[in-house]
Formats: sequence, structure tokens, C-alpha cells
Amino acid sequence: MSSRAAPGLPSQVIGPDLVVGALCVVANYAAQVPYALHLYGTRYDRAGVAVLALTLVWFLAGFLLLVRRSPLGYPLTLSFLVVDFGFYLFNIVNSSVHGFGPLYHLSRLGDPVLWTVFLVGYVNFVAAGYLIWRLLRQGPAAWR
Repeated sequence: MSSRAAPGLPSQVIGPDLVVGALCVVANYAAQVPYALHLYGTRYDRAGVAVLALTLVWFLAGFLLLVRRSPLGYPLTLSFLVVDFGFYLFNIVNSSVHGFGPLYHLSRLGDPVLWTVFLVGYVNFVAAGYLIWRLLRQGPAAWR
């Protein structure tokens, strides 16, 4: 299946791999709800909720514009993915420097909620890296 198609056929333009990658990113946001409720109950930080909401809008706007082949779609999506990937990379490196392995949280089986949320986070990290590679490989011209 070619990653290029006529305008107006967005599912053929983006391909199933990008849809799966985008779903991984969205699943990571969805996982933050049970994570927060599990750790903090009904107490939440409004600034934290605002940051999550704004970054989700950043991704969704960029990805929808990318699918529609808008000139803003490529840089918005790519910039989000770089920040997302960088966030997880920083946390993995930082935890490794402090004596925890890169997949430390997956070795902690005592709390299934946290284990699942961290698994989703690691999948999101890999998906973001793949999506960055995929977008850079094709370049911005492929998305216009």
C-alpha cells in the first residue's frame, strides 16, 4: 500500500501504521485518568490538567491537519512528537542515572494499575519515536 494517495483519501495518505501510532498517543492520555485517580483520588492539580489538555489538543490538531494535508499539520505533529519522545527519553535516562533500569516500572508487578499505565507510557515512547522517523523519512512535501 502506497503512503501517497490522491487528496481526499486521508486513510490511504497516512497509512495504518500512523493510525496505530496516533492511537498509542491517545491511549497514553486516556491512561492518565485512572493513573491520577489511583494515586490522588479526586484531588487533582488544575495546572496539570491544563497542561495535559493543551498538549492533547496540540497533538490532535496537528494530526488532524496532517491527515487533511494542511501545511500546519506536519510541523505541529512533528513538534509534539519530538517533545513527547524527549519527555519520555529524559525520564528513562534520569531514572537510569539514579539506579533504576530503563524499564524499572515494568518489573513492579504489585500494582496492576501503575504497571498498565507505565506499559502504555513505554508503548507511547516507542510509537512517538516511530512516528518521528516516519514523518522525517517522508519529509514535509509528502504531507501537502
